[in-house]
Amino acid sequence: MYPSDMSDAQWQVLAKHFAEMNKRGRPRVRIARDLINAIFYVQATDGQTTDRR
Repeated sequence: MYPSDMSDAQWQVLAKHFAEMNKRGRPRVRIARDLINAIFYVQATDGQTTDRR
């Protein structure tokens, strides 16, 4: 986990919106929480690549 990752409580607020989207269309390949955490990471680091694992 990175410091920019969402907490479980924060994810619970957003998860209900993604659950509705999963009922239609193709099954998702990636987990929505991971994608949002990636967006927050880029935002927090200004896109720097020096903090990679």
